[in-house]
Amino acid sequence: MPEIRARPARPAPLQWQTFFSLLAERFGATGAVVERSGLSLGNVGQPRALFPQARFAHLYRSGPDCALSMSRHIAFRVILMMLEIAERCGVDSPYELTAEHFAQVPPALAPLLTGTYDPALIMDRPIPLPVFGDMWLRWIVDGVRNLEELPAGIRTSLSYEDQDLLAEPREELTRPAGFIGVEARPDWLEAAAGLLDGDGRRGSAGLLDPAEPEALRQSCAECTAALAGAAGRP
Repeated sequence: MPEIRARPARPAPLQWQTFFSLLAERFGATGAVVERSGLSLGNVGQPRALFPQARFAHLYRSGPDCALSMSRHIAFRVILMMLEIAERCGVDSPYELTAEHFAQVPPALAPLLTGTYDPALIMDRPIPLPVFGDMWLRWIVDGVRNLEELPAGIRTSLSYEDQDLLAEPREELTRPAGFIGVEARPDWLEAAAGLLDGDGRRGSAGLLDPAEPEALRQSCAECTAALAGAAGRP
């Protein structure tokens, strides 16, 4: 804290670079800083502008499996419910909602706008799985388009299921390590491989009622094609 407070006021990227340098000095580290940002595909241009030396690795999952996981996550359910509220109120975004709109919100959704509610309001609300597939599709299609605007040499992709991350994690993790310019140390590869949950995650959507995976596949089909086209490795 004393080190940071002693620094002059400067643009945020410079402050971050100073912070990274302090951490490297403190822990005797060399190499690169890796930051994992979920839901950041729509904002690729900003870190590219702020950190011109940055490289971008897109880690993604199978669409149906990802949609199923999203359906069980409170944050993604809140996003969809807030979008429903915005649509009911005739605005394009939840950020445009005002106090005048609150009167138009059905009682079943109104507590979301108060900040005090039972989590069951979110987790128990029926939301069809293909709706999450559609949300995944929109994000990925836009995200792949944003990534393709970057120079080919500073971007790569890594699929949780479709490539060999689960089958051959040590070999597959060596590639992104080389991409960001660090050594794939044996101890790190061993620890990372031990964190992978292949049995519990891969193909999880296939365990649903047969009608639901098919609907999910259809909702994700366009996006799966977009990912396949962007999966070339530099």
